[in-house]
Amino acid sequence: MALGKRVEERLEELGISQEQLAEKTGVTQSAISALIKRDSKSSRSLFKLASALRCDPAWLETGKGKKELTTVGASLKVLSNIKELSLEDKAIRLAQSLPPNDVLQAIQPLFEKMTLRQRAELARLALEPQPQDD
Repeated sequence: MALGKRVEERLEELGISQEQLAEKTGVTQSAISALIKRDSKSSRSLFKLASALRCDPAWLETGKGKKELTTVGASLKVLSNIKELSLEDKAIRLAQSLPPNDVLQAIQPLFEKMTLRQRAELARLALEPQPQDD
């Protein structure tokens, strides 16, 4: 099984659509569809896909290792490889991917690197009501 099939498998497990994955990653829905249909073996967006699918990028690419990101360190490692994300976005994605009890511990290293302005923006975003999925 190649990357495309594992992406499809994770989408089904998480109950999210290709469109939702596209929104989370910034990768177009047509590119995700092509990745799945062609059962591609690699992708330039590997770390973005792994982050959004909450899985280990090594598993996503090769099928080897653990599927789930089970530790804060593993989640941070995936997010640190996504250069386009701001510290706030990394903290938000990390918080969304972990159980509530682990969130504070997980975002602490990122939070310490933020400026006061970035911390204020993160707090504002965290307090904003989240849109409900229909």
